Amino acid sequence: MRVVEMLRCAFFAAGIAAAAADCEVADSTPVILIAGASHAGADTLHGSLRKALGLEERKRNAVHHFNDVASYGKGNAHYFETLGCTGAVLIDESPGYLAHSVALLRAAYSVPRARWVVLLREPVERALAHYLHLPKKLGGGQGSTKGFVETVADEKKCIEAALVARAAHGHADITHESGDALYPRLSTRYAFEHCADQLPGGGRQLRSHGSAVYGKEHGLLSLSLYAPQLEHAAQMAAKSDLASPLVVASSRAFHDDAADTVAALLKVLGLDHAVGKSIVAPAFKERRKDLDVDALAALDALYEHPNCALAAVLTGA
Repeated sequence: MRVVEMLRCAFFAAGIAAAAADCEVADSTPVILIAGASHAGADTLHGSLRKALGLEERKRNAVHHFNDVASYGKGNAHYFETLGCTGAVLIDESPGYLAHSVALLRAAYSVPRARWVVLLREPVERALAHYLHLPKKLGGGQGSTKGFVETVADEKKCIEAALVARAAHGHADITHESGDALYPRLSTRYAFEHCADQLPGGGRQLRSHGSAVYGKEHGLLSLSLYAPQLEHAAQMAAKSDLASPLVVASSRAFHDDAADTVAALLKVLGLDHAVGKSIVAPAFKERRKDLDVDALAALDALYEHPNCALAAVLTGA
């Protein structure tokens, strides 16, 4: 029986490899990367873009090619095959790219013509949506906000301690001889990654396939700190001399008026489209009102400095 299963797997692997080998995409074919943010509505935006561009629906939207070493190692042919290979426009919905240390750099080198779209959700709402989505065994609330404030507080303490430890060991940003930072806020990114393994209530998890509870390199709290992520994305684009590849949109604006938001996005991207009023998004459901008033005020204070990394916010700089 084991031999039969191995032969079956080999057959499917060979079929996938053959499909990738037959996949040829013209260099002029536009590519859109919905690069983030996690739990901000990327799946709904993807569906709306496909509808506006007259593309066929796809059951598998998330690709995660550039933040998956195994997939990335198979090259562009495999990447385009996972995107469907055909179509006037190819769309990659992988909201984990923005928070990943090298995903967008890989994308810039592999598909330099791609344009990156980032949908940003109000920080507390994003963290809450993420927490509510996960089952309790994975550190989430399984539909309940109970434990959310404590989880964020635990991660904040972990990051504070990690930042102090990094400073004590002399970790700093990596700079070029010109003095420009190649990897800005490096010590902060290290602290984020260290605390990605933090388990609610204390202790550290054992990673499965390199993935932590909320993400390989970020935790629930740090995933909602967009400024360091956007700054890092800009650095990745600059390394490849890409001209303005990043378009940022509001998740709330998209949910309030999907048709106008999609039309504006496609106009900026320079793509022909026919956006009708039939393009709608689910009504925005505000969840922050379910939190304790004092806890919400503390979270808002943490996120009120959009141009500061968490390191500066925690130290009161």
